[in-house]
Amino acid sequence: MLENIDLFYSLRSSYSYLALDRILDLQRKYNINIRVKLVLPLAVRKKNYFEQLPKNRKSYGVMDNIRIAEYYNIPFQWPEPDPVKFTNGVPDVHQPLAYKISRLGVLANIKEKGFEYVISLSRLIWDGKTKNWNEKNLLKKTLNNIGLDYEKMIEDINENPDIYDQILEENAQELELSGHWGVPTLVLNKEPFFGQDRLEIFEWKLKKFLNN
Repeated sequence: MLENIDLFYSLRSSYSYLALDRILDLQRKYNINIRVKLVLPLAVRKKNYFEQLPKNRKSYGVMDNIRIAEYYNIPFQWPEPDPVKFTNGVPDVHQPLAYKISRLGVLANIKEKGFEYVISLSRLIWDGKTKNWNEKNLLKKTLNNIGLDYEKMIEDINENPDIYDQILEENAQELELSGHWGVPTLVLNKEPFFGQDRLEIFEWKLKKFLNN
């Protein structure tokens, strides 16, 4: 029996963005329901994670992102500003932008516009067409285009941000309980598929479930 499919996603994850169109294609192709579950960026959730990795990880990651985008013909450029603020290569303690866009995503999900939000904001951040994507008028227009009231959402979040942070934390815990910690991760019948390079394996397993 095919249960709900969860997509754990971070708006700061380039690999999540690079997987997005193919995930949407799978959703349309198989007429499946995918529940998006936003998590805070890994650099915010696990502040020391990247410090423990080899120094050439960053240069490899940049090269890998560019070639994946070229291979799949996806508009791509590292965002200005970065949703996560670093100082000397270390994530800052305070991350207002990462929290802002993640909380907005949680509220969009509550309003049953979670996937539309992820699609619209991911493209705003990552497709390289919009510098200073975080400006209020751009965010407002992006949300308005999918039927969301930016001003009202910000007001609701500011009244009690802990509500949205708790959901982000619960999503992160669910991700780890699924068997992974990174994004994008699709979870199909309690089985995690991590990374944009596991989508073909996910599709293979999905077809097995659908054919049973």
